[in-house]
Amino acid sequence: SSKMGSISQLLWSPDGQAVGMVGRGPDGEGAYVWDRDGNVSPLVIASANETVTGLGFSEANILLAAPSSGRVLEQGQGMLPLPALSPLFLDRSRADILGESANDVFFWTEGKKLAFDRPDLKWVGRAAFSANGQMAAILSQTMGGQWQLLTYADGQHLQISLLFDGKTTYYLLGFLGSHWIMVTVPSGEHAGTYAWWVQG
Repeated sequence: SSKMGSISQLLWSPDGQAVGMVGRGPDGEGAYVWDRDGNVSPLVIASANETVTGLGFSEANILLAAPSSGRVLEQGQGMLPLPALSPLFLDRSRADILGESANDVFFWTEGKKLAFDRPDLKWVGRAAFSANGQMAAILSQTMGGQWQLLTYADGQHLQISLLFDGKTTYYLLGFLGSHWIMVTVPSGEHAGTYAWWVQG
């Protein structure tokens, strides 16, 4: 779009009728929606020390944007009823959210806010979301270095201990479909090891 000075992220809506963009637009640096009529509208304009860290379209073609403040804005609705989250992960294809507040873990899916007690674990890497949007997963480590796979779903939170000790590094490959979660060891003594869990 000639109305955008620069674009750093771009995401098509599921119906292909709109584009979500992060970049410098007519109102400044932020997230914008470009509709099929050629209109460019701001969703969130970042403040001086802020950036837009994530975009995601819901299945209803509504754009969500996650600024570095940890609050999430929904196109046409304003801020979601979630506290500031850090870290915060926003699924691009379903606009599901997984993040931590000071006291809780929140999983936002299909417009529903699920809250869980925050475990005393450090999240590692990126979150993964199931194809149906009903589950999220992330790797974590205990203070002693033990690896855990955390999963969040409606009414369920599981903490799964991984086999190898803290000297091993794990990588979350993601979901296969909606129920299989795959993890691998990319390097070191156990390089090439894969593990998977099925939840249903």
